Amino acid sequence: MSGTMRPRVLVIEDEPLQADIIRRLLEKRFSAAVAVASNADEAREKLAEVYDLVTLDYQLPDCDGLSLLKEIAAIPAAPPVVMVTGRGDEIIAVDAFISGASGYVVKDERMPDQLWISIGKLLVEQSLA
Repeated sequence: MSGTMRPRVLVIEDEPLQADIIRRLLEKRFSAAVAVASNADEAREKLAEVYDLVTLDYQLPDCDGLSLLKEIAAIPAAPPVVMVTGRGDEIIAVDAFISGASGYVVKDERMPDQLWISIGKLLVEQSLA
């Protein structure tokens, strides 16, 4: 990602309200171009395009997030993935990082700030690479 281009982010989230919160945060704070997928099949289709970052819900209607995370991590030049979950749990967090997550955020009142910090760090790292 070049410093002058808008980051491209794929938000994989089945809850419309959560997807909208994440999308608005990315657009406002990072001027990101955001695509949204509400399930794993839709995400797989959208992943044919190139993204600078992916946010991934842990629990999807057609797949668990860890399985999809492993698929994303196997893509050549895979984008970093921030796992977003309403089921904050140390075991899930460890599994997410082992499976290739670059960040982990729990859906609670701190989510907007935690996402901002995690995503900001990853986008800065990419712009320096």
